[in-house]
Amino acid sequence: MTDTIIQGRAAWGRIKDRERATWDDWRAVGGALIIGRQRAMQTAQTNRPVGTAYNRAMGHWLDSNGFDLTAQERHKLVEIMTNLQAVEQWRSTLNEAQRRRCNSPSAVWSGWRRAIGQMKPAPKRESVPPAPVHVVPKPKYPPRRVHFPQHMIRAAATAMYERRSMDYVILARVALEAAIPDELVLAELLPAPKSAPIKKPAAEEALAAA
Repeated sequence: MTDTIIQGRAAWGRIKDRERATWDDWRAVGGALIIGRQRAMQTAQTNRPVGTAYNRAMGHWLDSNGFDLTAQERHKLVEIMTNLQAVEQWRSTLNEAQRRRCNSPSAVWSGWRRAIGQMKPAPKRESVPPAPVHVVPKPKYPPRRVHFPQHMIRAAATAMYERRSMDYVILARVALEAAIPDELVLAELLPAPKSAPIKKPAAEEALAAA
């Protein structure tokens, strides 16, 4: 076990016991986590800290060394350690009181990202105009009733009887398919639309009246 891991375990013990939670302690824990991540990637035989094998190896390393951090603490602390030089430069611009308040991984990560302008405000939700209401125009003439001749009714009844089903949806389908097998038959059911009377021009009406 390296000195970095030993120091990280001691620092994590102080943080957990709430004796003190200094930035130095969190940084020591972060250094140990970086080593643990490298070992977990070696165990999982991968060069990226992702995947089932890596997660299993990293979980085993954390348990073995007593680092029971939350996933959020661990993620932010590793990100801080990856950008440690820039984070330390930012912390050096804070006064003593600000540095004492900014110790935890969450506070350090949020403060640093906000300082470099990476924490963008949430985009405003644009108001979505209501969908246009589709108005169905009224027909010029009243709808025409459909008349089913007897042979269609008998064909529908026969199809329903032969199907021998208790499912009304199936019966309705086979009845309609038997009665109206194609669009030509459907067209025959619709009577020809009534045409509007053709109005004669005024000149013709005058001649007819003379």
